[in-house]
Amino acid sequence: MASLKSMISRLGVFVDRKRIQLHLKKTEQDLRSKDVQDLSEEEVENRKENIERLREYREAGEFPVNPKFATREPYFVDDSGTPCAMAYLIQESGYSSLVEEVAEHNNHVYLEELSGGPVVDWIESSGLSKEEAERIQPNYGSYSHVAALATNCGSFSCSLALATLSLVGGLAFLGLEWLSYRYARSFYPDKPLKSSGSFIGFSIINVMITTLGVMVFYAFLP
Repeated sequence: MASLKSMISRLGVFVDRKRIQLHLKKTEQDLRSKDVQDLSEEEVENRKENIERLREYREAGEFPVNPKFATREPYFVDDSGTPCAMAYLIQESGYSSLVEEVAEHNNHVYLEELSGGPVVDWIESSGLSKEEAERIQPNYGSYSHVAALATNCGSFSCSLALATLSLVGGLAFLGLEWLSYRYARSFYPDKPLKSSGSFIGFSIINVMITTLGVMVFYAFLP
């Protein structure tokens, strides 16, 4: 059981890293394609530098880990000192003290909750809009237990998301069971006991495959 939890934990870390990288890549593409004619030369230059920093951060693939919450939560800086995307941009622009201040006093803040203060002041000079900064900020999952891939489901109802995935998972399981039954019968057509044993073995594997598949898809919900 411990090895299964460890495997799920490693899978969760891998899946969430890919999820965050996809989110940041799409965000970066949209930032690069935006018309910036209304920005000053200084803001345009700051924007270019921050987009490049975002690319560096995404490619490095080192993201905060959430050890405290079962749901996805923002982490400005995690317990090991890994900054989130926005914290990294602020830090690399020369405002490490601001990152430390936020991490100490408001480490799980959503940028959309901020209407003023040093972070908003930084955003206003960064060449990014506040809406863009909010989009850059992802949430981070927990991997300390089997419920590792919990998500806040974004714009989805979590109940609806779970019901849908449970239905899909159930249908997938039934399909695998049907295939397993046919294969077990074809392997040992004249040996019912061996056929039944093979089918039970396939069923155990099917449960694991279906469960992990549902968890992976659930983790990729926005």
